Amino acid sequence: MEEFPDLQIVDRWVLRLDKDDASFEPWHAVGQAAQAEDLHGFLCCLGVVRAMDTTQARIDSILDIKKQLKAEAKAEGFKIECPKAKDYQGVRLSKCLPDGTQCKTCQAKYQEKHESQKSIRNESGQVNGD
Repeated sequence: MEEFPDLQIVDRWVLRLDKDDASFEPWHAVGQAAQAEDLHGFLCCLGVVRAMDTTQARIDSILDIKKQLKAEAKAEGFKIECPKAKDYQGVRLSKCLPDGTQCKTCQAKYQEKHESQKSIRNESGQVNGD
């Protein structure tokens, strides 16, 4: 229609294939009134689809922000106590957080374990650093 504005469309065919049983159903529409009605219906549906896309994009952005806030809160909680803190013995320096540092709980266990070992060494007469 847009490419050939002088061309008159006399009738239209819609060929429908059912998705469940693949049955064929031809629909025939004649006249300008039916065409105008069908075009109006199509444009209304197009407006609904565009409005739903806009709404979905807004909802997705809200959900992304919520997800980011939840991840940040979880990361803050891991700075206090990581999931491995209960099993951590404090023998080796662990890397609890993504930046390679320890959570506060693991750090306290590590310092407690190594300070007690320093005091044992000092009591046995060893010099620090040996």
